[in-house]
Amino acid sequence: MRALLNNKPFNTSPLDIREAYSSKWYAIAALSEVVVGLGNVFMRDDGVGVMVAKAIEALGLEGVSVFVEESSDLTLLDVFEGASKVVVVDSIRAGGRPGDIHIRSFTGDVSIEPSLPSLHGLQLHEVLQVAKSTGSLTCPVVVVGIEPRDVSLGQGLSSEVAAAVPKAVETVVRQLGARVEKR
Repeated sequence: MRALLNNKPFNTSPLDIREAYSSKWYAIAALSEVVVGLGNVFMRDDGVGVMVAKAIEALGLEGVSVFVEESSDLTLLDVFEGASKVVVVDSIRAGGRPGDIHIRSFTGDVSIEPSLPSLHGLQLHEVLQVAKSTGSLTCPVVVVGIEPRDVSLGQGLSSEVAAAVPKAVETVVRQLGARVEKR
């Protein structure tokens, strides 16, 4: 497979991949604020984190790197590395009404973190704890969770969750301390 890195072709050999991860582009991305949208768009409301992350990306906020991941797993460690702040957006069941937005800060306190329920394979608090213990995560982490109504197989958000997306975007922007000019 051939791709471009710094406008030069490279193969996906281990040496070229190492060059990609040590490139100036990666270093710049690693020092920014990071938004991670978690979710599976083929499980209805579980895809809300992805939708919010794409909306944040469309805003083009300077110094903000946006990533979309289908699950909370250990691949997130690379995303967290060197970030100045991380905001994770995900659907979480926290006992609220569909579309309710929950904001939680990750502190590393094991007795508190199970209150960050996730619909993915690994629990989000477990990934965050591993990231903190390995040194991949040294910055503040905020989880913006949106209460789902329907996580069955299918595409499209329920009306309640779709209506919460603009407020969730505003919440993430506020957590980043960014200002967005209305167009």
